[in-house]
Amino acid sequence: MIENIFSIPQVSSHDIPRQTTVKACGSVRLITLKRDAFRRLLSQRR
Repeated sequence: MIENIFSIPQVSSHDIPRQTTVKACGSVRLITLKRDAFRRLLSQRR
């Protein structure tokens, strides 16, 4: 029983960092895309 209790948190702890990194990468990509679009609009206005 003790081994099962210790094995469960390890799996969850390994899965959580992957999800957070994926979300961070997605947010960074969205920010970069927004910046590129904003720069394009500024260049078109000029």
